Amino acid sequence: MGKVMFGIPSDLAQIESDEGRYQSWVKEIQDDIRGRSENFKRLKSEYDQLASRTEAEANRVVVLIDGDGYIFSYIRVNAGHAGGVAAADELCNLLTTEFGIREAEQHVYICLNKRKLADTMSANWNVEQNTMRERFDSFVRGFNGRYKNFNIIDAGGHKQAADMKLLGEIDPFSSPSLPVVSV
Repeated sequence: MGKVMFGIPSDLAQIESDEGRYQSWVKEIQDDIRGRSENFKRLKSEYDQLASRTEAEANRVVVLIDGDGYIFSYIRVNAGHAGGVAAADELCNLLTTEFGIREAEQHVYICLNKRKLADTMSANWNVEQNTMRERFDSFVRGFNGRYKNFNIIDAGGHKQAADMKLLGEIDPFSSPSLPVVSV
């Protein structure tokens, strides 16, 4: 240490040098805090988005139905488009009542062989085949058009096609918190 004159150290240059280093350290610490603060805000935002998505999933239900099991009523199918709308409304109301899930969170997939099912209904209900096919097509359009997440899917004619389609529909909705109702 240098001489002291009137209580002031003579090596003022050293003090100024130390002050410069300390200011540099303070600036580094402030920059680090600012960076950590920005990271915290980003992570908090990502967490909030994930939490809201998880909450939305918790309020959603996926219903998978093998429609080849002759599940439609004569009255609904015979009514064509209006019958499809009524069937979608009935199912939506049931899901709302049973699960407390609003329409927007309901996802319904009915997989079936449309032509074979129409022909089976035609034979069982004693309705001319082409007439039944037309009515059933109209019914499907009414059902599919009623709610954005309600879908009757023609799985095609090969054996177990509906089952394979249903298995394919499960993956996009896989989540431990998401109830999947398979009928």
